Amino acid sequence: MHALEAQGVRKTYGGVVALDDAAMVVRPGAVHALLGENGAGKSTLVKIMTGAVRPDAGTLRLDGAEVQFATTADAVRHGVAVVSQELSLFPHLDVLSNLFPMREPMRGPLVDRKRMRALARPVLDELRLEVDLRAMVRDLTLAERQLVEIAKALIPNPRVLLLDEPTSALESGATERLLAILRVLRQRDVAVVYVSHILEEVMSVCDEVTVLRDGRVVKAAEPMASLTMQDIVHSMLGERPPAPERAGRDETLPGLQGRGLELAHISVPGALDEVSLTVARGEIVGLASLAGSGSLSVLRAVAGIRPPASGTIRLPGGQPGPRSFREAVANGIAYVSGDRRRLGLMLDKAIWENIVIVRSMGMARDGQ
Repeated sequence: MHALEAQGVRKTYGGVVALDDAAMVVRPGAVHALLGENGAGKSTLVKIMTGAVRPDAGTLRLDGAEVQFATTADAVRHGVAVVSQELSLFPHLDVLSNLFPMREPMRGPLVDRKRMRALARPVLDELRLEVDLRAMVRDLTLAERQLVEIAKALIPNPRVLLLDEPTSALESGATERLLAILRVLRQRDVAVVYVSHILEEVMSVCDEVTVLRDGRVVKAAEPMASLTMQDIVHSMLGERPPAPERAGRDETLPGLQGRGLELAHISVPGALDEVSLTVARGEIVGLASLAGSGSLSVLRAVAGIRPPASGTIRLPGGQPGPRSFREAVANGIAYVSGDRRRLGLMLDKAIWENIVIVRSMGMARDGQ
């Protein structure tokens, strides 16, 4: 029997068709990859399967019986849990309270925090998440918050677990722990839907794959063992016209041989020690490290958010590195935070305000 099944699902937003006759079948004990480009409809289908969004048409079945989840909490009561791409934690509550949202065990009229700790600790230990259960979630790193979100979904022992980009903020060690837990869930006959852009992860842990393109299913429940990465990429992208041949770098982008970005022996107390780095014009350089090892601090130093205490930064135009974020914007430096919800956007402001605010900061003088 199928643990969770979606058939004929359609969802539109105004004139935009997000899903059109989409279908997916997830078996108990299987890790099922749901793949597609950005905008293909993956997150919309996940939201429909977990009660966050109502479809315009189509049906959901859980263990063969048709269901309609009124809310995500209703889905959890039926044994369907989700780890969303956008974290749904309460920053001003402690970790323990976030692990039991609206389902705290009670002892008479009081919340039984002792039982909450007893239920939470094995899951946190399995994830190797060492945080104080009394700590405020707002004080955790993004990676720690993502692990708390995963732990919250695992504590009720769901029959169906949907993971929407669960490793996007995790370092390699935490990612490996999560993938190991997925293998344990398979042994417990939990049905898992796994959404990720990291195809190496998908191919290492998933049993089947469904691919969406432009809101429609183009590959349904294919055994992963029968596919190559090239097969999956081709399904996601479809037929594309060949890219035109480009001239050499020097001919296409004049002036590439000029000075690029230069970091010389920069130090930030507690974060960086004598770091040097050169990025040529037109070059893309990757910074790789474990969480908290300094790659983020390099970006923040270049963006003027936390300027170095010693060493020098030289921008491509020859000017010195910025001493403030406003100065960085004025010098043409763009910084995109990995924590989109807390640091990347003003969620209570209009789209146009989010777009122009950085530009207006760069035009203003420091101190204004």
